[in-house]
Amino acid sequence: MIGQRSTGRVGSTVERALKLATILRNPRFRRGLLTARVAASTEHSRVPFGDAATVIDVGANGGQFVLFALERFPQVTVHAIEPHPGAFARLLGAVGTDPRVRLYPTAVGRESTETTLFLSQEDDSSSLLPVGEIYLATWPETFTVGLQPVQVERLDVVVQCETLVPPAMLK
Repeated sequence: MIGQRSTGRVGSTVERALKLATILRNPRFRRGLLTARVAASTEHSRVPFGDAATVIDVGANGGQFVLFALERFPQVTVHAIEPHPGAFARLLGAVGTDPRVRLYPTAVGRESTETTLFLSQEDDSSSLLPVGEIYLATWPETFTVGLQPVQVERLDVVVQCETLVPPAMLK
């Protein structure tokens, strides 16, 4: 959503209006917003990234950074990993059939196993870890609303190293 936090804070009205204007001017960003309710993370345009031929987005949520990466790095292949079923559905809707995106509906960890995803009221705050008291005190809208069993795989099992084209970025 527009104004949702990547830093945990909702932007000012002016920042949200500028972000919306940027999104509406870009066909890919506009399509992501209108078809999947996903606002590209245009605030990352100020980050001095180097070049990237491969982006691995662990915890891709609805594809906010994926949409940004597809624009920022025209020759990129994005590996988007997201275990939250609702967020994964929005991710799929946001990127559609873009051949540069590989989607993985799993969590990533140090070993292959099944675990519990703590579903937050705000799905971008869902986690394999329970919401801590300090986090909840700071962002009360992130309370747990449910539990979801999810598969966990090692990153090197999900994304085969030999398929990565350098330079590669892990988000």
